[in-house]
Amino acid sequence: MSGWRIGFGLGAAEQIRKAQQFLGQTTTGVSPVCQAAATAAVSHHGEVNSYVKKHMELRRDVFFDTLNHLFCLELEKSPSALYCLVSLQELGVKDTDSIKFCNDAMNKGNIAITPGIFFGQEGYVRFAYSDPPENIKEGLEALKRLI
Repeated sequence: MSGWRIGFGLGAAEQIRKAQQFLGQTTTGVSPVCQAAATAAVSHHGEVNSYVKKHMELRRDVFFDTLNHLFCLELEKSPSALYCLVSLQELGVKDTDSIKFCNDAMNKGNIAITPGIFFGQEGYVRFAYSDPPENIKEGLEALKRLI
């Protein structure tokens, strides 16, 4: 349940006890709204999974097709995920670090992307493609204009 900040874990009893000790001191309780959403997701997992899979595949396809077209790339589509790290060089950006580039993208183009250095990949940016397809296209087109 990405974004809802709720999940569950499976493991050996000792591992679960240690996880409970850690989480009990580092997190707060899960809101009733999130609990209800998790219950519904588990209760209707067949419907939810097919719906989510269909929509996330569409968003992934729109992201990669648009990115590859606009920037003349041949990146392969991720088999699963909501994110993609892309080299600044592949985007045609030179002489800048990922933090500066992402700050410029936000300030000059109203484009929110994440510096790759936060994931140990300086010289890259991380895109999320969890938005509706029209937002994904619009964001990539704005990035192309900015660059």
